Amino acid sequence: MASIYLRNGIFWGRYKENGEWKSKSLGYRASNFGEKKQAERWMREQTRIEREQRWELKVEGDAWDQWVDAWIKLRFGDSPANTFDRYRRSWVKLEKWLSDIQVTRPAQLTYQLCQGYVGWRAQHGGKKNTAIGELKFLGQIMDEAIKRGYCATNPARKMGLRKTAPPDKAEWQENEIKLVMETLEREMFGSWLHVTFLMGLYQAARLRQCAVPLDRIDFERGVITYPADVVKGGKAFAQPIVPQLRERLLSIVNERRRRGERFLCTIPERPSIEWRVFLDSLGLRHVSHHGLRVTFITRACRARVPENQVMRFVSHSSTAVHRIYQKLSVGDIAEMLSLVPLPDAPHEGHARTLPSGATF
Repeated sequence: MASIYLRNGIFWGRYKENGEWKSKSLGYRASNFGEKKQAERWMREQTRIEREQRWELKVEGDAWDQWVDAWIKLRFGDSPANTFDRYRRSWVKLEKWLSDIQVTRPAQLTYQLCQGYVGWRAQHGGKKNTAIGELKFLGQIMDEAIKRGYCATNPARKMGLRKTAPPDKAEWQENEIKLVMETLEREMFGSWLHVTFLMGLYQAARLRQCAVPLDRIDFERGVITYPADVVKGGKAFAQPIVPQLRERLLSIVNERRRRGERFLCTIPERPSIEWRVFLDSLGLRHVSHHGLRVTFITRACRARVPENQVMRFVSHSSTAVHRIYQKLSVGDIAEMLSLVPLPDAPHEGHARTLPSGATF
């Protein structure tokens, strides 16, 4: 590590170059506060250069394939399964990119290379928001690399990239619900698409929530208890079974048990994409599975169900987040006007003539 010292009131610097220690006069006077700061700045910059040189010489142990997989398992192995899978999928894409740009170890990564990831990801089926999320994960990996002494800086941290606002999740209309319901009942009964549709529509369940263990569905009490590993945020919760779903759910559960299955359904690796393909095949390009959750919450709001009860049912802890799901139209809002006690405005019989020259 570089250092500074005084000789006859002048700062000298001691540093290592090509493995050898050297000294030189920096020319900065100790009596001048500004020059003292310049000497300290030189020391910090020289230390950074020495570290860079040392890490560039590192050959064994720091290559991505020698430690990242093990770190992901150690860091996120005890997280909910969907969290671990998400980070693992992100690393698969990042690793492919690093291979394409021939960056085999952390010290070779630069800010300019990181800036090119969004474009590379777009060419490999990933949108801007996906790329930004994966770059943030790369920032976590690089932080770990710094701790291990594999690099000096983290070019993937705080890149200033802004995500685009995601499109609103539209409420499903009756004809859309009927079309999907009839198609799934007729062609895919008991499939994961069928199960996630029913659970989304009636229980406002997210996709991975639907992989609930069968022994957590209690028909005697009428309750579904979701374990932490299938819930977003990793917080277990329970909700009552919606009466309109009970008989259909019971028939699916009995069939799954007969076949020796342990879970209500088996969710594939990229369920949202498969749902998108299915809906597009029916011409329903403006709705999504998550829109079923929006539909439930919006209908509950229209029915004037107390907000705290709906939040408890769908496991929302934030009022602000919950209200994003309430897609009320102008017509919905207009219904409240009959409930607001306001006086009548003057009608035609009470009209008065404006004074001449009156202005507004």
